[in-house]
Amino acid sequence: FCLLYALIGIPLCVSVIADLGSLVANRFTGLPSWLEKVSTTVKSLLSALVALLLLLLYISVGALLFMILEGEWSFFESFYFCFITMTTIGFGDLVPQKPEYMLLCTVYILIGLGMTSTIIEIVRNEYAKSWKRIQALAEALRKLAEAGGSATEIASLQNEFIQRITMTDSNKSPKQWENAVDTIVRNMSKPKLKEPKIVQIIIYETSV
Repeated sequence: FCLLYALIGIPLCVSVIADLGSLVANRFTGLPSWLEKVSTTVKSLLSALVALLLLLLYISVGALLFMILEGEWSFFESFYFCFITMTTIGFGDLVPQKPEYMLLCTVYILIGLGMTSTIIEIVRNEYAKSWKRIQALAEALRKLAEAGGSATEIASLQNEFIQRITMTDSNKSPKQWENAVDTIVRNMSKPKLKEPKIVQIIIYETSV
């Protein structure tokens, strides 16, 4: 029964925690409104830093709580237990011994796992955005290397490539550069329409 319960319960629990982390991560990257002028990269890094600080604060509060409830644990031992539990390492060398507050301990662990999942989701989102931009750059390089098509098409690809790698104009704000890069990535991702080929038919008239 234990094996069957674990096979069903563990994936379900992981799925719920991952969805919770994704939801909170989206809220973090969308807040606050006074950061609209800040670039997307800075906003993502700031969101990850805030989430990490909140997790450390949450672990510290939990360590203080376990130190009081257990009585025999020091603050370092309590912090160690909370950190090992939140990161799902789980050595099992420290285990709460008093069953009176096991429900409170369970709720605390579930919330902490959700916060850990939030940090992982924020980092994953930033990595996915960077990977898409690298793929777009590689696609532009591939098209330029093939050197196929008309001269107009090659010149257009060269302009897109130059716009993608030169971002040194000091007159534009970081937010404007982020929007420009996103626009270029979307344009390079769209399939380009090939120019219709013109077939010339030459008819010679002779007196023969």
